[in-house]
Amino acid sequence: MYKGDKVEFLGYVFQFFKKIQPKYKLFHDRQGREGIACYPQILKYRNMIDKLKRIFEKNYNSTAYTLISTINPMIRGWSQYFNLGQSYKFRDLMNTRLYDLTWK
Repeated sequence: MYKGDKVEFLGYVFQFFKKIQPKYKLFHDRQGREGIACYPQILKYRNMIDKLKRIFEKNYNSTAYTLISTINPMIRGWSQYFNLGQSYKFRDLMNTRLYDLTWK
């Protein structure tokens, strides 16, 4: 693999970096050396956001308890599956999007 090559497998993207920069936060002890970054596919993130958006639209007049009990297993499952590697960015984006959806 060369720098920039990406391999998509089971919803993850594996990408080789010749020199790990501090912004990637792959492994603190590997900064400045080569390594492989692992993060979720953008398509998987977008699909999850679309599912959540449909649930929020469908349950517009539901109670908060019903809505939370509906989306909580989905969010928990997605977060546990994509907990590997550098998924902090996508978990933060998911958190922000959920906040926006609930605020509406």
